[in-house]
Amino acid sequence: MRAVDIMHPEDRKALQMLREIPYIDSLCRSIMEIGYERLYRGKNLATMVKASSQSVPRVFHLMKATCQRIGLPMPDVYIYNDPVMNAYTYGETSPFVCISSSSIEKLDDRKLMCLMAHECGRRLYRQITFCH
Repeated sequence: MRAVDIMHPEDRKALQMLREIPYIDSLCRSIMEIGYERLYRGKNLATMVKASSQSVPRVFHLMKATCQRIGLPMPDVYIYNDPVMNAYTYGETSPFVCISSSSIEKLDDRKLMCLMAHECGRRLYRQITFCH
């Protein structure tokens, strides 16, 4: 799958405008890598449950299947305790997806895979680099 297959036209325009700024891509990546990405990964490891085939296997296997369909490497997936249904993606060098516990509890497999595909879409067209 290509980013242009799923990207909204306005997102495409905004991304093109950002890419016209000299060195913005490498600057944003560097800031993420040396700062926020490490900080958030540490927070995830300290306060969230990491999905694996042994821990929260349903989430792990659904993300694996979603990534295979899209054609992206599987990110680390973390579950955080929250009554609000939500998810977010972060990371440029080693991306991860965080999903609220209420999303996992309330969504059936198909809807949860849609949520995961949405988050993977952010990685596909590199929205993460410029939005955090």
